Amino acid sequence: RLGSHHALTATLIGADGAEIERQLIVDTGSTFVVLPISLADSLHIDSANLSFRELQTVAGRVKAQIGYLHALRIGGRELRNVATAFVADADIGDNLLLGMSVLDRFQVTFQDREDRLILTFRN
Repeated sequence: RLGSHHALTATLIGADGAEIERQLIVDTGSTFVVLPISLADSLHIDSANLSFRELQTVAGRVKAQIGYLHALRIGGRELRNVATAFVADADIGDNLLLGMSVLDRFQVTFQDREDRLILTFRN
């Protein structure tokens, strides 16, 4: 857990194979994986392949650049072409989000009493 939120560690993978490990908050209300724009550079994501969009968040509206993360690895499962929103670092802080663009690929079970999150891959 991260505070009162369920969180997990994921490996973000760029098209060139660059790997960055980060802790992501599980957010079933988020359409996308949401990352700071500085990670787009670190993952060598071409800004020409990003489209601009305004997103509604709990904190209000934010401008985002929408694109695809080459891959994201959770445990032993690697997911490709993950829809991702990149937002200004100041707008996201340390709250990187794992949204429905990934969670839809799993059956998600929250076990709050045991402080556990179970992700079962859907074939």
